[in-house]
Amino acid sequence: MNNISKQITRMLHQGVPSDGIRHYLATQIGLAEQAIDVFYSVFDVAIHFLRLGIFPGQIVELLVKRGIPQPVANEIVGDNLIYSRILYGECPLCRQKPPHAVIKGVLSQVEYVPSVPLSLPSPMTWLHCSACQHIFTDGYHQPVVQQAIFKFNQLDPVSDIKYLESMHIFSGDRVNHVGHYQADGRWLDVGFGNGSLLHAARECGYQPVGIDLQRKRVMELQQQDIEAYCCRLDEVPLPDGQCQVVSMTDVLEHIPYPSQYLLASHRLLAKEGVLLLSVPNRESRIWQLLDAQGNNPFWYQPDHYHNFSRSRLYLLLQEYGFQPLNCRISQRTRMGIEVVARKIS
Repeated sequence: MNNISKQITRMLHQGVPSDGIRHYLATQIGLAEQAIDVFYSVFDVAIHFLRLGIFPGQIVELLVKRGIPQPVANEIVGDNLIYSRILYGECPLCRQKPPHAVIKGVLSQVEYVPSVPLSLPSPMTWLHCSACQHIFTDGYHQPVVQQAIFKFNQLDPVSDIKYLESMHIFSGDRVNHVGHYQADGRWLDVGFGNGSLLHAARECGYQPVGIDLQRKRVMELQQQDIEAYCCRLDEVPLPDGQCQVVSMTDVLEHIPYPSQYLLASHRLLAKEGVLLLSVPNRESRIWQLLDAQGNNPFWYQPDHYHNFSRSRLYLLLQEYGFQPLNCRISQRTRMGIEVVARKIS
């Protein structure tokens, strides 16, 4: 039974249909048809539980209660399955069904991952959608892995004045840029990090609001007299149409389904409100040069699910009711662009 879950997961990543997986288990591993039926059905149940956010130990208990022998349950709910990704059943942008071309398979490199006792998914498989040309990973992390990643980033409060001053300058430049299109009002920043953008926005007359999934950061911002919530953008308890600016700097590439955040932004923005986005841009010349050297870090980021291009991002914005107004090279995001778009419908 060893490593069977890994084999099934890998084939699912590649879009192999159920019959193909069963044939592989019978001919290459030598499992009897009855054993395949049992293993495959239980594997499917375990995947379902994982997608519901149920933790590994609880899944084993549930399987044992259903009559699955403990060793089989342990094998199915092993690291190969738990730390595999929740597989995309279609392109996360245009919903084109697989198979999608595999353009790159890489191992997560240690230098891009915090030193922790958790094993992150490996390898990372990047797919190319032939319908809309988007590039994305074959799946996204299980909830247990997502929670661990966020815990890694629970940093101590930033007290280095020189660093804060440099961030203040970067953030002030972003605020000034947005000010050409929306000069005041409520500014909602998604994934605010150290809060520098919101502080700069407040200094320039905006009403700052922040959301972040790191509770410690939210509490720090609240102590600085800025409204803040610990939640996802599509869960924020704000009335529709109450924001004049929504900013998502270096956020969209981390979201399994970006459309959910674009829909939420559209709902929260007032008429003709503006959206500020920054993402790494794979159409950048620097990106292409690093690809040629085999040294592009964005193929190895364990918490990135998308590699956007400016062209595809513009089409996505237009699809969800935004008109891109301006694109400039980011001073903060490596190989990045910053796009301002207006709500138009």
